[in-house]
Order: sequence, then C-alpha cells, then structure tokens
Amino acid sequence: MWTPDLGTLYVTLILIDLVLTLILYLYGRTYRTYDGFAPWLFSLPVYCCSMFLIMFRVFLQSPLTLLLANVLFVFAFVMRYDAVIQFVRSEALGWKRYIVVLVAVLAGFSYLTYGMDSLVLRGAFLAVALLAIAIMAGIALAESQEPETRRVRFALAGIFSIIAFLYIVRVLSGIIDPAAPTGDLFTLVYYYALILTEIILTLLFVLLNMARHQAGLVKSEKQARESEEKYRSVLTLANDGIIIIQDGLVRYANPTAAAFYGAGADEITGRPFLLFIHPNEQQTIRGMYEKRVAGMQVQAVYETVVVHHDGTPIDVELNAGIITLDGKPADLVFIRDIRERKRSEKALGQAKKKLALLNDVTFNDIRNNVFTLSGYQTLVRDMISEPDTPIGQYLAKEEDLTQRITDALRFAQAYQDLGLKPAKWQEVRRTVLLALSHLDTRNLDHDIRTGDLAIFADPLLEQVFLILAENVVRHGEKATAITVRHQEEPDGSLTIFFEDNGAGIPADRKEQIFLPMFQKKRSAGLFLAREILEITEIGIRETGEPGNGARFEIRVPKGAHRPGVTGDGNR
Repeated sequence: MWTPDLGTLYVTLILIDLVLTLILYLYGRTYRTYDGFAPWLFSLPVYCCSMFLIMFRVFLQSPLTLLLANVLFVFAFVMRYDAVIQFVRSEALGWKRYIVVLVAVLAGFSYLTYGMDSLVLRGAFLAVALLAIAIMAGIALAESQEPETRRVRFALAGIFSIIAFLYIVRVLSGIIDPAAPTGDLFTLVYYYALILTEIILTLLFVLLNMARHQAGLVKSEKQARESEEKYRSVLTLANDGIIIIQDGLVRYANPTAAAFYGAGADEITGRPFLLFIHPNEQQTIRGMYEKRVAGMQVQAVYETVVVHHDGTPIDVELNAGIITLDGKPADLVFIRDIRERKRSEKALGQAKKKLALLNDVTFNDIRNNVFTLSGYQTLVRDMISEPDTPIGQYLAKEEDLTQRITDALRFAQAYQDLGLKPAKWQEVRRTVLLALSHLDTRNLDHDIRTGDLAIFADPLLEQVFLILAENVVRHGEKATAITVRHQEEPDGSLTIFFEDNGAGIPADRKEQIFLPMFQKKRSAGLFLAREILEITEIGIRETGEPGNGARFEIRVPKGAHRPGVTGDGNR
C-alpha cells in the first residue's frame, strides 16, 4: 500500500490552500462579503508560504528558513483571528497591534532558533501561540448575539480548538519520543487532520458570510413585505382617493377613488382617466396632465369636477405630482371630496350677503336719522343766544354724542369690509391724497415725499391714512403741517413716517391708542388702522416725542414695497 511522504503532504496542503484562496476570491467578487473577509483571504497565501518554507527547509539548510516559516505560520492564524473579530465585533486589530505581534513572535522564535536551538521549545511556543489564538477567537465567536450564525460560529470555534489541540499533541509526542520517524502513522494522521481542518476552517468562514447574507436577505424581505403591507393599508384605508395615471390610463386606484365613480378599483384600472372627468373640465385637466408629464411647472393643487357613473357631478380637489413607475413618468393624484365644503361655502356666502344687506340697511337708517338729528341740533344752536347756558351745554354734549355715533357707524362699516377683497399694490402718495380729500385741511400744510413708492396692502389702506389725518385734525391741537416720508431699512423692509407738528401723544398712551376700547373724543380708529395693516403683515406704532408732534411709523416687510406702480395696482 502506497503511503505519501511528508513532501507530498506539504504539496497537497499548499495546493489545497491555493484552491481555497481562489474560491474565496471568486466568492468575494460574486457575492456580498462582510468585515473580516479580506484578512482571511490573505491569510491563505501567507499560510502557503509557511508550508513552502517548511517543505524546503531540508534543501535550504538555513535556520532563517525555519524561523520565517514559524513566524508566517503564526501570523496567518493571527490574521484569521483578526478576521473573526472584524466579523463579529466590527473592530480590527489595526496595524500597530500587527507590528507588536510580529515583533513578539519574531523575537520569540529568533531566541529559540538561534539562542537555544530547541525544536521542542519552538514547538511548545508555537502550540501556546495557537492555543491563545484559539481561545480568543472562540470567546469572540461565542460572545456574538447573532442567532442566524450561531451554529456556524460554534463550529468555527471548535475547529480553532482542534487545530491548537493537534499542535499540542504534536509537541507532546516529540517530547515523549524524540526519535520517532517522520513517516510514522501518527505523523501521517496528524497531517491528514491538519489538511482536513484547514479545509473545514476556511469553508466554515465562507458559510459564516453566507449565513449572515441569507439572514440579511430574509430580514430585508420581511421589512419589504411589512412596508408593502403598511403602505397598501394606508392606500386602501385612506379617506382620500388615490390614483396613478400613466400614458393617460389609470394604472392604480384605491377603493375611495373607485367609489367616486361608483365602481370597484378593478373596473376603472386600465381605462382612460378622462372618462371620469366632467366634460366641461376635460380639456383643462388634459392640458395640465400633459404639461406635468412633460416636466413643466403646473399648479399642483386645484379643484375640478368628476362624474359618477349615474351622471352625478362631484366637486373634488386634486393634488397631483409626478412619480416614476416601471421606469416611466406617472401622475400620482390625490382626490378629496369637497362637496360638503362647497355647500358650507355657499351657505356662508349667502349668510354674508344677507348680513351685509341687513347691515347696509341698518347703517343707512341710523345714518339718515343721525343726519336729521344733526340738522335739528343746528337749528336749535341757531336759536340759542347764549351758548354757556345749561341748554347750550346740554346741546354741546348731545352734538358730541352724535359725532361719536357717526364715528362708530363708520368704524363698524369699515371693519365689516376688512379683508373681504384681496390685497393689491397701491401708490402711497396717491392714497394719502385721496384720504386727505375727505377732510377739511385748509389749515394744514402737507408734504408727501414718497415719490412713486407703492406697497402691497389691503384696499382699505386709504382708510388708514384717513384715520391718521383725522387724528391730526381733531386732536393735533396746534398742528399746522403733515409730513409723509419713507426710509429703507438694512433688512430690506421699509418704514413710512406719518408726522405732524402738534402736541404729540403722552408716553403712557402710545400703546393704549391702538386698543379698541380707548376713547377720548374719538372712535377706535387707530385700532382699525392696525387691523387693516396687519392683514398684509404691516406694522404700525407711535414713536413721536410728547410736545413735538405725533409720529406714526408704518413698517412694510421686505417684498411688500416697490417703486413705479400706478394707483390701480399695475406697474
């Protein structure tokens, strides 16, 4: 019976490691690998070099050959330990630790080779090193909390231990029987076991990568399935209708969307979406869809009318956007039923009209009565020869109350119209002049220095300047001039100053004058002025010095002012 010699066994071991190297390389190029794969791959050629040097030590006859062989052998297993801790702990030894290990191993084998020249001690040193590596690798593999790789990890730890055990037995056999021939049965069994464990060790590490990869696939599939179920539930249970349109056809519709047509989702899928749009709206909706698919900027949210299969029109709000489906653009559309909102808006509009009509009638009746009352007061005033008599004083109070009623009516009517019309661009100079035209300003000079400045404000802006000017006429006492100017601020905003040279406003009333209940021979006009300006985020405050006239600062935000706009809001 043929029995291989040690040279044949070494060649076999080298060839097997080269084949394993090729297998790992191809696996790494084909499949996903994890931390530690590269150190294990490079440990195989290092191990081959070690076996090659051991095989040729007889021919080379140099202690250096044996020294390098032992160092490379230990270094190969250190690289495998590094691969293990990278895989299970995601941490590497690092080049500094590699250098420390290399120096320690090189120093130890150098001393045992050149200093003591003891084969037994070299073997013992090698066995201890492998045992330490096996223990540390086993601990790292056992500590991992990855259940999917548990069996493979424990098997890998076991093979590490078997290899260490083989070298310990090998060393002990050399100590017990130093004269045993190199080709005896024990030696052959030892090398057969070494070859087998080398194959199993590397294949187990590949299986470790495969197990983690498979676990990752299972986890990803589970997450994808859960995500799909979650989003499918969202789509199915959504209160809004959701459809996907591609090439003009409905590719998907949730039950809510299908209910608008009064059919099932399967019945409308694959049909042209324009079939469900009211004929009067089809041309508009088609144009917006085509522009959106072409990548043009189109309004995303808009209202339209869809048609139930029985012909009933349904007011809806659409929110559309482009997505990619099967590599092609598609239109994702959310459909919201706004019939209740439309009915509420219609009812609210009718209520507003009725309320406005009632208010107009009431205002006109009260205004006419107040006007008549004022006429009688004037007649009575002409009949009184002495205004300081009790009757004259009572009449003065009556006239004051009449004026307050007039102011309150004007305030109520203006407040009723607040915000009903959209804001627009208005030239400041023209608006101020219109406001002044409603007052007797023959004793007031006015200097308007705003040029062609325009601001974006509520249409009642004229009422704001009327209130400010009226305060000068009524309460400015010795005021003889009004100045309106503006100043641009560093932050891009703009301040309009409305100033007079009258008595000014006391410091403790600068905020009170904007309160709705502040009264002193006046209506709540400044409160109304602030409300009008705040609609377009314009602020107002009083910053004048008491005794030197009032100064109102109107702060216009950035983007709400510009030059060169005509009074109708067009540039």
